[in-house]
Amino acid sequence: SSGINAEYGEDAVAGANRETHLQSELELERVRYDESAAALIRNQEDLRKRELKITALEKENEQMKKKIADLEEDLRRLQQVSSDNQRLRDENAALIRVIGKLSRNPL
Repeated sequence: SSGINAEYGEDAVAGANRETHLQSELELERVRYDESAAALIRNQEDLRKRELKITALEKENEQMKKKIADLEEDLRRLQQVSSDNQRLRDENAALIRVIGKLSRNPL
């Protein structure tokens, strides 16, 4: 009877130790879970911020492309005006020569 009680007592102590160990492991896993959940939330927030930044950069990129296209159009117009201006200068010079010849040699 005392041998059975001693064996039962050892089993009870072993069971209590096992329960304590499992509770410690469970608490450790809960801490790991909480840390992982917090890291996931941080990562999701970081991802959201990065997505917003990408969207802003894409918008800025589109604005820059439009500005470049506008500047290229302005440059084409300026080149046309410059070409027209040179043509008018050449025509003016020719008219001045004709007027000069006419004023020296009246009809």
